Amino acid sequence: PALPTGSVTQEPFYPRLTALGRKQPVTRDLEGSGSEPPHWGRWFRVIDVDHPQGEVVMKGPDDKPLLILAHKGKGRVGMLLSDQGWLWARNYEGGGPYVALYRRIAHWLMKEPELEEERLTAEGSGMTLDITRQTMADEAGNASVTTPSGKTLTVPLKKTKPGLFTGSVDTNEIGLYRVANGKLTTLAHVGPINAPEFADPVSTTRKLQPFAEATGGSVRRISDASGNLTLPNIVPVSRSSGASGNDWIGLRTTGDSVLKAVDRVPLFGGFFGLALLLFALGAMWYREGR
Repeated sequence: PALPTGSVTQEPFYPRLTALGRKQPVTRDLEGSGSEPPHWGRWFRVIDVDHPQGEVVMKGPDDKPLLILAHKGKGRVGMLLSDQGWLWARNYEGGGPYVALYRRIAHWLMKEPELEEERLTAEGSGMTLDITRQTMADEAGNASVTTPSGKTLTVPLKKTKPGLFTGSVDTNEIGLYRVANGKLTTLAHVGPINAPEFADPVSTTRKLQPFAEATGGSVRRISDASGNLTLPNIVPVSRSSGASGNDWIGLRTTGDSVLKAVDRVPLFGGFFGLALLLFALGAMWYREGR
């Protein structure tokens, strides 16, 4: 995203976030970036470049680009124009957030959703729908919310951090909500989850009883109402016999086997085989001599 000029600036400087860098999820809220000068150690070298393309999110001395992030077609490019990150790792002048910075750059290159510059998310909290909009623009506008019944609501999004806008709305309908802002859309569920596993959570033996009886087994409880455990004995049984009794349950032995691997070892290979051959020849010679 930038062409080096061939020159290198070598002087002490504090890496700083640009205005875009305070909005970009890769560099936003880096530990130590909120003060001036930043609460981290200085670097001493930066490569000079011409005509940077993309987003300059960190800068060096004289506002020279230090970290550039750019989209190229379906791919991404990140350019860190200094090799001085090791100073933070060595805790020079207090060090700096090198782990968070390098990790975020790597995850952004791999398109981690949480580090997208333009992102819309929504989630339900009780009967409240919370909306979060990440954008590099100065304003996010309003979010359009479609309720499960088809009604449309307008929710204003307010700036909470540079590049981050949030909004919420109290609802009285349970179900799936559709949220839209610009070209982005997302879905969120509000209210209790209507999942089949939560429809009838009462413990019962009736569900599995027909299947167990059809195969000669049984379904029983190992704990009574007072919490006392009663474990049946487990015994191996043949394939044709029943697999349960008054105080026992059976595990059928099928005799099935699976061949995992075959390994061949030559018996007369190497020095061991030579020794056996010499021993056999010696024994024959000895007996012939007798």
